[in-house]
Amino acid sequence: MKAFYQGIRLFYSSFAPFSIGLSFLFWLVAEMPLGIDLLRFLPLFIFFKAFSGGLIWYYITTFEAGQLYFYYNMGLSQRRLFTAAFATDVLIFGIFVITASLFF
Repeated sequence: MKAFYQGIRLFYSSFAPFSIGLSFLFWLVAEMPLGIDLLRFLPLFIFFKAFSGGLIWYYITTFEAGQLYFYYNMGLSQRRLFTAAFATDVLIFGIFVITASLFF
């Protein structure tokens, strides 16, 4: 189980700054919705994250395909890697927005 979390962390850290940066930029462009406005923003945000996740998937499978064999040897499939990365990204963004709503 420890190898699973280490593999996910290593995989996610390879593109986390780009992905988190896009999330926060999209949130700022949408005028930082909080509270009820956040509930209206959430479906659009999930769609945006799925689209940007698709672009990240394309980049990794096209230009860094050899890197995926390392994760296969750890017992992590491509689906599991990207699903865990998507969930981690949404979780980090959710924690940030909840923290921001406490201060604004």
